[in-house]
Amino acid sequence: MSFTLNKSIIKEVCGETSYKRGEAYYKANKVIVNHYDETKEICEATVKGNEDFHVTVEKAKKGDVVARCSCPSLASFQTYCQHVAAVLIQINYNQQTGGMLPASSENMSGNDQLTSGMFQLFAEKPLRPKSKQHRFDTREILNVAFICSPVATKSGGALLGIQLKLAKTYFINHIREFLSKVEKREAFHCS
Repeated sequence: MSFTLNKSIIKEVCGETSYKRGEAYYKANKVIVNHYDETKEICEATVKGNEDFHVTVEKAKKGDVVARCSCPSLASFQTYCQHVAAVLIQINYNQQTGGMLPASSENMSGNDQLTSGMFQLFAEKPLRPKSKQHRFDTREILNVAFICSPVATKSGGALLGIQLKLAKTYFINHIREFLSKVEKREAFHCS
């Protein structure tokens, strides 16, 4: 991106607290650049935390940074969140080094990235404590279990079967439909 980023600019647009939290995400290799278009001056990234947050950063006409994040930030804050800060820090690093590869994948082959990502799915992740939830966030944390088991095929091979269990009682038979409803923020009825 042709606009210049540095630590003080990122702190100005994100605030000190968000900068420090974003720096922690960056140092933990939690920023994954999904799409970068230098001609359109736009960067789309995912910040891996307790949840995945999708961030878009672009240059406005006046040269300002314009960013959006999928996290439920409060409207009363005038600065960007820690996820935007993490992506801006990643962009700043890449401007200094001359590359736009995600920091987490610079030295990994495609198979290594896939393997690492697969193991990361099953890594223990702490649940966000209720005290850390935003005051006006009325969403309820949903306990989900993914049960993986090998399934023999007729040809003698094996596939990985996945079951989805909600709230310790409901097995989801139509996982695609369920995930589609979740993505669209629509109701899904369990029986």
